[in-house]
Order: sequence, then C-alpha cells, then structure tokens
Amino acid sequence: MIEKCIPCQAATSTKHHEPLQMTKLPDGPWQKLSADFCGPLSSAKATIPKFDKILSTHGIPIEIKTDNGPPFNSQEFKTFSEDLGFSHRNITPLSPKANAEAERFMQTLNKAIITAHTEQLNWKQQLYRFLRNYRAIPHASTDKTHAELLFGRKMRIKLPEVSPTVIDSDLRCKDATAKRKMKEYADDRNNAKPATFQIGDDVLVRQRKQDNTPSTCGSTTNDDNGEDEDIRNSHIEEPGIQEQPQRRYPLIAANYYRDCKKKSRIHTL
Repeated sequence: MIEKCIPCQAATSTKHHEPLQMTKLPDGPWQKLSADFCGPLSSAKATIPKFDKILSTHGIPIEIKTDNGPPFNSQEFKTFSEDLGFSHRNITPLSPKANAEAERFMQTLNKAIITAHTEQLNWKQQLYRFLRNYRAIPHASTDKTHAELLFGRKMRIKLPEVSPTVIDSDLRCKDATAKRKMKEYADDRNNAKPATFQIGDDVLVRQRKQDNTPSTCGSTTNDDNGEDEDIRNSHIEEPGIQEQPQRRYPLIAANYYRDCKKKSRIHTL
C-alpha cells in the first residue's frame, strides 16, 4: 500500500541507493578531464585564460567535465569550448558524486593549505611541494604515478623511486580490479538495488525547496536528441573515493489531487 501511496512516499525519508556506475579508464592520457574550484568561485573572464594557458601547454582534451555552477554555465565558457573543439560535459545538478575525482581532490588540497596556514608557512610554496609529491607517488589503483601516466616518464623527487615498471595491460587490469572492489564495497554498504523505470512512468522528483509550492508529477522521457533519458541514473554517473556530504532537500509530493498523467513532463532534479 505504501509503495503506491504518493503522500506516503513524499513524507517518508528515502534511503534508496543505486549501484555505482564505474568510470571506464580513458584510452590515453589527457583525453577526459575533470575541473572544479578550490575556494571562491571566479568569473568566466578570469577562468578562461587559466584554461587557455593549461591547454596551450598540454593540448586540447576530448572532454572536460565540470559542475553546473558559474562560470561553467556561462555563455562565455560555452563559446570557449566550441572554439577550441572540446566537449564540455556538465554533471547532474546537486550531485557532487558525479564529479567525485575532482571533488575529492579539492578536500585533499584544502587540507594541505589549511595545514600550511596552521604552521604559519608560505601556503603557496607548501602547496607546490604537496603537488610535486602527490604527482610522483604511485596511485593505489594503477601502481603508477600521475606524472608517469600523463607524461610517460617518472618524476624525480627527494623520495626514492618505488614504482615498478607496469605495462598498459597490467595497469588497466589493476584499475578494473580496484574499481570492482570499490563498487562491491559501496553497493553492499548502501544496500544498493537498481530501480526499474520505463519511459512514460510517473515518478517523484526531488527538488530544492525554495517555497511551499508542490512539485508536479514527472515521468521518464526522451531528451532533446531523441535518446532515452533515465532519471534513476542521472544522479550517480561516477564513483567517489569518498562520498561527499549530501545537502538534504525535502521530497515534495506531486499534486495527487490531480491526474498525474495529465501533468507536463519535467527534467529537473
């Protein structure tokens, strides 16, 4: 009865988790990038020159993934991506797990900066030292350093070299094994079960509470390109090494006094 009662579903805290969908390792270095801000958001006019400098050094990637906030949602950044010819991919709104690699690294970066301030050291110099060591230490999933994967050579630092020679097939095997273990652990901890939505099904949509206006009924539908858009997968595109704290928004019930099937279809989450 509760599963078919819209008011009950809207008033009940949901703990349903979808199984993780792991990210496939790119075919080569510098093909798919993730970007995020560490600190106050900047404008597009200040951000684009920074991107231009980096891309002039390392080349233009196939795809850059960011959140939906400013300045990445601006017309200036859209024009910039079109001019250079890379695909700008926006993650699902209010879902930091979809850009988990960048989001998690921002936590580590902030920790290094706060530590430098606490010890009254030059935070910029300490940041460079941290990045130098971080990029030269083998990653647990691949047994290779970030610098070696990107540049094809080992990066010399004061620490002794501990990374063995790993061929590409071994690297991909280690990466797949690490991601499989991560997925099994996360799915088991969250008791994740895949939902079964079909195009045209009536669904409840979680929205940010800005007023007391109830949300409308939504349904799975096709996107602008005619492809199927499955709402259940839109919030869990990529795994995170550590899940980000989620902001809680109430699940506003659909207006069940009306016929939900007559409501317009929506895409907002």
